Amino acid sequence: MGKNHEDEINQFFITNENKEEFLGFVKDAVEMSVDFKTGDLFKNELINFKDQKEISEKIYEKIPQNSISFPKVLDEYKNKILDGSTNWSWKGFIGFPDSGNSIAANIGHFMQGLSQQNLCNSKHISPTATFVEIQIINWLRELLGYKVHKKPKSLFEIGGVYAPGGVLSNTIALLVAREKKFKNCIKKGINFDPSKIKMILPTGIGHYSSRAAMGWLGMGTDNVIFVKTNPDFSINQDSLKKEIKDAKARGETIFCVTAYAGDSRSMMIDDFKGLSKITKKEGIWLHADACHGSSLAFSEKLKPAIEGLKYADSVTLDPHKVFWSPYNLSYVLFKDPAGLKSVSGVSDLITNESFSFGQTSPFIGSWGFHSLKLWFTIKHMGLKNIGKYIELRKERAEYLHKKLGTKKSFYRFNNVTINSVIFMYVPDNLKQELLEGNKEVIDKVNLLNKNIREKLFESENYFIHTFKVPDFANVLGCGNEKEWQTLRVMIGNPLTDEKVLDSFLGILEIVAQEEYKKLFENKK
Repeated sequence: MGKNHEDEINQFFITNENKEEFLGFVKDAVEMSVDFKTGDLFKNELINFKDQKEISEKIYEKIPQNSISFPKVLDEYKNKILDGSTNWSWKGFIGFPDSGNSIAANIGHFMQGLSQQNLCNSKHISPTATFVEIQIINWLRELLGYKVHKKPKSLFEIGGVYAPGGVLSNTIALLVAREKKFKNCIKKGINFDPSKIKMILPTGIGHYSSRAAMGWLGMGTDNVIFVKTNPDFSINQDSLKKEIKDAKARGETIFCVTAYAGDSRSMMIDDFKGLSKITKKEGIWLHADACHGSSLAFSEKLKPAIEGLKYADSVTLDPHKVFWSPYNLSYVLFKDPAGLKSVSGVSDLITNESFSFGQTSPFIGSWGFHSLKLWFTIKHMGLKNIGKYIELRKERAEYLHKKLGTKKSFYRFNNVTINSVIFMYVPDNLKQELLEGNKEVIDKVNLLNKNIREKLFESENYFIHTFKVPDFANVLGCGNEKEWQTLRVMIGNPLTDEKVLDSFLGILEIVAQEEYKKLFENKK
C-alpha cells in the first residue's frame, strides 16, 4: 500500500496521526452550528427563507466521483444546507417546543455518535450503554408511577423500549395491545375479522399516528370510532360508554382506547383514572399518548395533573419534544413490565442474552445510544431544574393567553393546560357573516389565518403552527361542528420570555391587519 495509502487513510478516517487535525475540523463544525443556533450565522435568526424550487436547484447534483477537502465540504454545508434551514433554537420559533438547545443534550448527542454503541445486543456491542438505557427507562417509569425493578434480571422486568419518535412508539403500543386481545397474531397471522375490531379516538384531536398504526398493523384505518370531545378537548366519557355499548350491539370488539396527556393541538390532559374504570371493566386496553404531557412528571408542582397515567396500560413519551434535545428520542412504557414479551423474538443475529434490547424492539434492528443525551441532561440539570423550566413554559403560555384576551379580534380556543395557546383572528366586521354561515367568508377567514402564519414565518422571524380544529367551546358562537383554521403558539424554549412574546403580539397584530387588507379590501 505504501505512504500514499497511509496519507489517504489519514485524510478520511480518525487516527492517532491526524487527531489534532480532526479536532480542528470538529471545532470549526461546532462553532458554525452554535452560530446557527444563536442566530449569528445569517442575517435572519429564524430562517433565510427560500422557496422549494430554489433550494432543490442548489442541492440536486450528480454523485461526486472525487474527493474534496473537508473544509470545502463544511463550507458547502453552510451555503447550501444551513442557509435556508429553520433554526428551531431561535426564541421566535414558538410553534413547537422542540428547541434542541440544551447544552448537555447537544454534547450527549455528539458523544453518542462518537461512542458508536449499538443497543441491539448487550454484552459485546453495548456493554455499558445497555444499562444506561435500563436506568433511563427505570427513571421514567418511577416518575410516572409505574412499578420499577431496580435490578432487573431480564428484559421482561424492564417494561419499556426506545423508538425514534412518537409515531413508532404509539404503533408499538397498539401492537402489544393487539397481541394482548388476540393471542399469537404475530406468529400465526391475523386471526380475526378486522372490520369487527375497533379502536377509539377523540373527535377532532386524535393524533394521526394511532389511526395510521391501525393500517400498518393490518386492522384498517377505517376501523376507528371517534367519540365526542368535551369543550376542554378531553374525551367525553358518556360518549365513550355509549360507543362501547353500541359496538357490542353491532358485534364489534373494541380492543383499545387512545387518550392524551397533552394532545398535539391543545395539550389537554384526559382523566385517565376515570377512563381506566370504563376500560378495565370492559377488558379494553387504555393507551396514553403522553409524548408531551409526560414532561410534567419532572415538576412536583405540575405532576398531579398527570397522576392518572399510572392507570394506563401503556404510555408513550418523547424526550426530544420536551427536554430541549436534538432528535431522535422516544419511549413506550408498559404498565406490565412483561408487556413486550408477546412481541419478542430471537434470531441468531441477536444474542439471546438477558439484556439484548433487539429481542423486544419491534420494527427496529440496530439503534444508537440515543438515551445518552437524556442521561446527560438529567445528570447536568437535575430533577429540580428540569421541573423549574417545565413550569416556566406553562407560566409563559398563560402570560400569552392572558395578553391575547386583551387584543381586539383575537379569539382563544383553549385554556392553558401545559404550554399550548390556540387562537384565531376574526375581524369584528366579519363576525356577523360567520354567524350567518356565509361559506365564502368562512373559507376566506380560514385562509386569512393561514396567510398570517406564512407571513410571520417568511419575513417576520416567527414560526407558529396552524391546523384545523372544531370550536369545541363555541367561542365564536357558530356552534362546535365547523372546523376552523386556528393558529397555535407552544412554548418550549427557555429563551422565549415575556419580552419576546410582547414583541410577537405587536408584530402579530400588524401582520393580521395587513393580510386582512390584502384578502378582503384589495379585491382587484
